[in-house]
Amino acid sequence: RLEPKLSLIENETPPSQIALALLEGAYVHVCLPGNSQDISLSISFVKFSNVFKELAHGLVWDERSFFKCLVPVILRHKARLNKTFRDAIINTWIDWLKAPPSEENENTSTGTSTRKKKRRHGCIESAAHEYLILLLNEWASNFGNILMPRDLLLKIAIEVAEVVNATEFQQDRKLSELWKNDDIGFAHIKVQYERLLSLLPGTHSVQWKNAVGIKSDIVADGENRKGDQKAIEIKVD
Repeated sequence: RLEPKLSLIENETPPSQIALALLEGAYVHVCLPGNSQDISLSISFVKFSNVFKELAHGLVWDERSFFKCLVPVILRHKARLNKTFRDAIINTWIDWLKAPPSEENENTSTGTSTRKKKRRHGCIESAAHEYLILLLNEWASNFGNILMPRDLLLKIAIEVAEVVNATEFQQDRKLSELWKNDDIGFAHIKVQYERLLSLLPGTHSVQWKNAVGIKSDIVADGENRKGDQKAIEIKVD
């Protein structure tokens, strides 16, 4: 009796992608309020991240479905979110935005090296970038100084801009250039940044734009007050 032939499935999903999808589901689940103690959440978040990056070969920028599920789960903690967990989320997320350690893997024992295919673009238009700014905005607008003081928001926003810029090789792919040229691919992220800037005091907004190389049309609050006072003095005279 002849054994039936095994038919191969075309375009079958690689096992690594299946493992990554399962890991992402578990990652989101462990972040749900009540599933872990607040003290251990920050540790679990980092540990899951290490496996997450390994399965994704260091590039997690475009895991849009994962980020889309993760942000609402984090926001369900509301103002009760432990600040240690908040810091772990921010630091881990910024780490996700960074480029892999090297474009070239070197075998020191044999003296040979294997060059990977060079990336054309970095993470500036990625889902990871977009959803981090969205999360910061939600924290700042809904929970204010409890979770996201304005000074901390400014500091993180500057750091994020520096990190995403560092992943881009071409000057016309830098944040300031995409902002100035109203790049279509960057439009949805620019909307999030504009919302972020609207949550900051005028001086902070100017400081962020100067840090990333964007010409600012906003006048600092102090300068506005001086200008108003001068106008009043002129009118009185």
